[in-house]
Amino acid sequence: MNRNLSHRIEVAFPVYNQKIKKKIRAIIDIQLQDTVKARIINKAQDNKYRKGTPEVRAQYAIRDYLVSVPRLS
Repeated sequence: MNRNLSHRIEVAFPVYNQKIKKKIRAIIDIQLQDTVKARIINKAQDNKYRKGTPEVRAQYAIRDYLVSVPRLS
């Protein structure tokens, strides 16, 4: 599968709601702990998998997190 690296659009916007901001930060923290699918990108661009113990699969951990926290109303 080809990646669209030439014609992509990145979007940024402020988040003012503190509850939403906290939830987004928690999800980012989970993603940064991933040791199953995450890769390390370095100057050599060999993109090796990031290994670690315990194994953290971010997609499952985010799902578990979202099921455990109350919904925002």
